[in-house]
Amino acid sequence: MFIDVERILVICPLLETLHVSSSVFSTFEELSASQRKLITTLPDRLPLRSLVLKHPLVAQSWMEGLLARMPNLEVLKLIGLTQVGDRVWDWPRFRKYLKSLYLPLKRFHYSIQLMRSIDEEQEEEIAAVCPNTREPTLSLHGLTPKVIKSLTTQYVVLTTLEIHLNGNALCQGDGWVLNFRDVEPRYTARPLHYLLCEGCTLRHLKILKIPYLVDFMDLHRRYTHFMTYEEIQSLSTLNVPSSKNNGPDPVK
Repeated sequence: MFIDVERILVICPLLETLHVSSSVFSTFEELSASQRKLITTLPDRLPLRSLVLKHPLVAQSWMEGLLARMPNLEVLKLIGLTQVGDRVWDWPRFRKYLKSLYLPLKRFHYSIQLMRSIDEEQEEEIAAVCPNTREPTLSLHGLTPKVIKSLTTQYVVLTTLEIHLNGNALCQGDGWVLNFRDVEPRYTARPLHYLLCEGCTLRHLKILKIPYLVDFMDLHRRYTHFMTYEEIQSLSTLNVPSSKNNGPDPVK
């Protein structure tokens, strides 16, 4: 699947919001060298304030060049970046480049599709790009205890939490594994449960297409061997769709 982002920006020069999403099995990429005629027509400054790309297959250098034209960008979400061939992203370099742009970012997300390993330090650096956001977007493997703690101890009122699955994950024990060969869960579900209990200001929770355990989402308090969950009853929105292959919806 190919989506010409540059053509969209040329045809819509006043565009302030651009959200492009593809399924987990398809990607979109930037123009090849022989097709890059339109890039010269892009203005030096674009009015874009929100850019969300889900499952993009793009070169880091191309993205950096595009961001240099968006001085007013407030929302940047690169969800499930696909790495193929020479399109391998260097987070330390990208983080340094973002700092050099001095963008007025209020919300930020960066994650790699099909993670083979989890770098807790990197996940904490990603969360620290916009530490005072009221609407954080995290990846499943970004739910580190330190990140969760920072969300519950910050002085900013947390209103919305969005969690994405970048790759395959399965429920095991009281947590998640990335594949059947993992003996122990990478993370337990307890940090997320702790956030729900402590985040009394949280109103909207989006956990799209990720495995979750009803033990830790006990809306009807049917489990007696865990603590009660009165805090999450204050949620206004709870979006937890389940896969058709995993049986009926556990949340009614």
